[in-house]
Amino acid sequence: MKFQISHARAVTGNNIVVKIDGESKEQIIHVEIDLDGFSLADDDIDPASQSYENDFANAGDAGPLTDHKLVVTATTSDNSSHSSTTMWTDPI
Repeated sequence: MKFQISHARAVTGNNIVVKIDGESKEQIIHVEIDLDGFSLADDDIDPASQSYENDFANAGDAGPLTDHKLVVTATTSDNSSHSSTTMWTDPI
C-alpha cells in the first residue's frame, strides 16, 4: 500500500490531500482519516478500488507552532488494515 500525503497551512486550517494506491491486486474497501483526533473521512468504497484520493480544504485548526497528527487507515478486501501517520508543526 502506498500513501501520499500533502498538507499546507491555509488561511484557516490546513489544506490536505490524501492519495492511496494499492499494490498488485489490493482492493481498498474502506478509508478512515483523522486529523488531531477528529474524523475527516469514514468512507466505504463500493465497488472496491485499487486507489483512493480525497482533498480537504481548511481542515482543522492552524496557528503558529500548532502540532498536528494525521492518521490514514485503509482496509483492503482481505480485511487487512494499512495505515500511515503524518505529524507536523505549523510554522511561526
